[in-house]
Amino acid sequence: MNLFIPPVVVIILILVASVWTARSLLKPLYKLSEAAETLGRERTLTPIPEMVIPEYKKIADAFGKMQIQLSRFVDERTNMLAAISHDLRTLLTRTRLLTENIKEEQNKKQILASLSDMETMIREYLLFAREDASQEAYVTLIRMPEMMSNIPARNTHSLSVSRWQ
Repeated sequence: MNLFIPPVVVIILILVASVWTARSLLKPLYKLSEAAETLGRERTLTPIPEMVIPEYKKIADAFGKMQIQLSRFVDERTNMLAAISHDLRTLLTRTRLLTENIKEEQNKKQILASLSDMETMIREYLLFAREDASQEAYVTLIRMPEMMSNIPARNTHSLSVSRWQ
């Protein structure tokens, strides 16, 4: 009986074994990569399948902890942003009420326009804070020429000194 295996068959067997081994080693990394991409797009925690290789298990455990920490961080940041924006709106409302007592109409218009701009910015912050982080960030179209052309018209007038009564 001849036990001689042609070199081509040995090479093919080694190649098949190598591909199978490489795929089995890389499959958990692909799953981890998919989980990382999902984490970048969505806010929900992405479960990572149990890893057999100890080094991969350490990476998966660290990734799971990172997901929890990031989720906690985003929640805290969102709550803080909402609280700050709410406090600013309260102050702006108070300032708007005080502005109504200003006698000089030009100054009153300029202050009210500035307050309106601040309220718009705060509204955008509140919208961002309330937005579900699992969605892609929204994009607001800003028409820079229009915005920039309004700045000189609003700021060329100097405010005269008024006394609050």
